[in-house]
Amino acid sequence: MLIDCHSMPSIGGPMDADPGRRRVDFVLGDCHGVSCDRRLTDLARETLARCGYVVKRNLPYAGGFTKRHYGKPGRNVHALQIEINRALYMDEDSFERRPYFGRLADHLTELVSVLTAIRPEALAA
Repeated sequence: MLIDCHSMPSIGGPMDADPGRRRVDFVLGDCHGVSCDRRLTDLARETLARCGYVVKRNLPYAGGFTKRHYGKPGRNVHALQIEINRALYMDEDSFERRPYFGRLADHLTELVSVLTAIRPEALAA
């Protein structure tokens, strides 16, 4: 399993698909089911939602070259992109950590633990 984490601006820019709009907490990109078994993407979404986050799949980020190149669910190789809203953990103007930074780190540790607990054969096609 390849987990590709990114940091996204809290508001869509003028050239983005969501200009001027406030973004959700997390966007999970699995190239619309091409790069990662949907069961893993669903598990990631459910885990983050249980922690209280608003999560979307593939919008505005579905994943690019890395996910398409390496993600081969039919061969039991899964690539999932995780976009994290910067406003969750930092002030986007000053780049200073927000007080929630440690709690977010704990939640991400929980997410990795849940995803890596999956036995590979459970996802074999």
